[in-house]
Amino acid sequence: MDKPAVTHSVSSPLTERAILALRPGQKKTDGASKPKAGRLIVRAKERRNGGKPITIREFFYRYWDADGAERSMLIGTHGKTSLEEARQEARRLRDLVVRGIDPRFDRDQQAVAQQAAEQRARHEAVRESLKGTLADLLDAYADHLTAHGKASAADVRAALKRHVTGAFPALAARKARDITADDVSDILAMMISKGIERRTNIVRSLLRAAFAFGARQDNDPERKAEALRSGAKVAKRFGIAGNPVADVPRIGRFDRAGDRVLSDDELRAYWIALAPLNADVSDSLRVALLLGGQRMSQLLRTTWADYDEQDRTLHLVDTKGRGGSREHVLPISDQVAAILNARARPAQEEAETLPGGGFIFSTTGGRRPVDVSTLSNAVSIIGKAAFPKKPEAGYSAADLRRTVETRLAALGVSKEHRAEVLSHGRTADVQSRHYERHDDLPAKAATLACWEEHLNAVTNGKQTGRIVRGRFRAVTPASA
Repeated sequence: MDKPAVTHSVSSPLTERAILALRPGQKKTDGASKPKAGRLIVRAKERRNGGKPITIREFFYRYWDADGAERSMLIGTHGKTSLEEARQEARRLRDLVVRGIDPRFDRDQQAVAQQAAEQRARHEAVRESLKGTLADLLDAYADHLTAHGKASAADVRAALKRHVTGAFPALAARKARDITADDVSDILAMMISKGIERRTNIVRSLLRAAFAFGARQDNDPERKAEALRSGAKVAKRFGIAGNPVADVPRIGRFDRAGDRVLSDDELRAYWIALAPLNADVSDSLRVALLLGGQRMSQLLRTTWADYDEQDRTLHLVDTKGRGGSREHVLPISDQVAAILNARARPAQEEAETLPGGGFIFSTTGGRRPVDVSTLSNAVSIIGKAAFPKKPEAGYSAADLRRTVETRLAALGVSKEHRAEVLSHGRTADVQSRHYERHDDLPAKAATLACWEEHLNAVTNGKQTGRIVRGRFRAVTPASA
């Protein structure tokens, strides 16, 4: 069908004044636009706003489609759309008509494209919201260790909270994928500035392991299942492309095997320096030393369920080395029992809600163990304070453990018996797990008795050449 013949009258160009002069029901064509293939018009109409009549003016583009039918397309409302913007849109629509494209079809396509773009944006926003932060990553890593029964999980979680998420909250809130080597370096530098040495490398290793975990777990169905079982709808995804810790070097001097052994005077001064400390810290450090220099992280994991007051044994879990976790059972002397029995246990009602009845060495009523960094720092501070003019001559927790083994060797204790007490090089085979567990106790009791009496002699300022056996409850394989 041919387009109807249209006679165009000459119209003056629209102006702001002319638009505002229109009353409801009136309209005006923009004489500034070319009449070919359509015109820009503005039309006034009345609306009510809270019962009060108002006049609004709308821009339209009027044209004829391929069938000759007159069509109008709303461009916008005056006030929200300027006259110039309306003219630009009218020119765009007129160009479509000239090219044989119906503007309605073009607008439909634009609407579909806009909906698709909005849907993509929403999808991307959801994906972005699921990209875990550094805090999410470290929590997920600790949860993974817990789910797989790793005894070190609580220590890992506490260390990362103390030195990373707690110390750098703004960094913890950033996406894990955006963490850089510079950020990791800042974390470790802060630890070093506080005098923390070996644990700096430990935290570095934990961060590296956490990022490696996040990189490989994004598409792991087992991890997603763990998230669902824990109540989370969707497991966090991290989008980690590389491990930022890989470019941050370990501090080599913190890893070097030390040879520092405390003298009698230093050992006595250390024991005396424990007295004014917080009782929870002091008890932890005294028991660790009395028990032959046990690893503090293992001692701090003990709960009241691990302490058999009747048989006088303390059950530690050794996670060092290969072969999985293994029990490390220690006999308890009168002196150690006195320290443990003097510690306040959680009330029975509360103990039933705490793991293992509550942690033995705790500043929170058994809910959480003393942080291992607190103990390490306390030893380092005491060690450096002993040499105010040369703090580098001080000692660390590792030096205490080395001192015990060195003294035991000098006291004639065999390497095998020292290894039993210090849990060196033990395996988690069937024999070790089931048969040697209690058979070792008499040898351990003799070794610890030797050490305890030597330590008491040193701390009391006595000569240490003669060895006097400490008082242990009689332990036999049958009764144990």
